[in-house]
Amino acid sequence: AFLINVPYLLYTYNLTGKLFYWGSAGGDSMYWMTTPYEFEYGNWYSFEEIEKDTSLMDGRLMIVGNPIKNNHSEAIQEISKYKGIERDDVLKRMAVENIKTYPGKFIQNCFSNLGRIFFNYPYSYTLQRPGTLLRLPMNGIILILMLYSLIPTIINWRRVQYHLKILLFIFIIYLGGSTVGTAETRMFSIIVPF
Repeated sequence: AFLINVPYLLYTYNLTGKLFYWGSAGGDSMYWMTTPYEFEYGNWYSFEEIEKDTSLMDGRLMIVGNPIKNNHSEAIQEISKYKGIERDDVLKRMAVENIKTYPGKFIQNCFSNLGRIFFNYPYSYTLQRPGTLLRLPMNGIILILMLYSLIPTIINWRRVQYHLKILLFIFIIYLGGSTVGTAETRMFSIIVPF
């Protein structure tokens, strides 16, 4: 898989001078994941949609007006000066500053990400949808089985086959990485076979 992507990575390296630069959305995702505001849980929003001041954003009904625009007006003004890679770098700097200033809120947003991965809940300023009720039983059963299966795995770690240890390691890295970035329930579907 990596070899197939090498031509693209060479292309982005020639454009940016940065190794392993897959795209310019990382700063955007990091910024929203580190949001320090109350009732914001680290899910992603489009800056362009926020600027339109719409009450229906990304299929999510905003509760009162547009509190996201009010909370992030300074960031919107700052990033509007930049495009592409420069904008990505500015957003990453803002995200790192948010983590340093509000580490507890970042950890809370990580837990909210786990909720979105497994149950598609919670989202900032969003009324709940009945579809969430459909995910709760099925994903809840899978999550409980995953957690219970860890006990015999840990107890019998020396007897676990090498290739299963590698799969578990990949699973943990994937889930951990998804937790610190903006996550959605579709990311859980990918790891269910593991």
